[in-house]
Amino acid sequence: MNKPFFRKLRRNIVVIKYTMARGYIWCQLPTMSIIAAGVLKPYFPGLSLWQLALGGFTIFMIVGYIDKKFRFLNEEQSYATEQNSMLMSGLFGKDKK
Repeated sequence: MNKPFFRKLRRNIVVIKYTMARGYIWCQLPTMSIIAAGVLKPYFPGLSLWQLALGGFTIFMIVGYIDKKFRFLNEEQSYATEQNSMLMSGLFGKDKK
């Protein structure tokens, strides 16, 4: 078959996967807050679910802020780049073993 067709198909599949993953990330935080509220409800009977969900959301945001402040994402991306031998050889002309 035609190689450009498969390359374009593969690219479209990757774009769809990436788009879905980004959407999942945006929906994950509120959903996890609601799940955490449901799990914590028996331990905090005096608080309503929305208060627990708001508390969970706040904790997730604080942890995210700490992650951003200490630049963990930058370090993860650097590590991923270093582990990609094709990228390293293209960028620096070296083979990663």
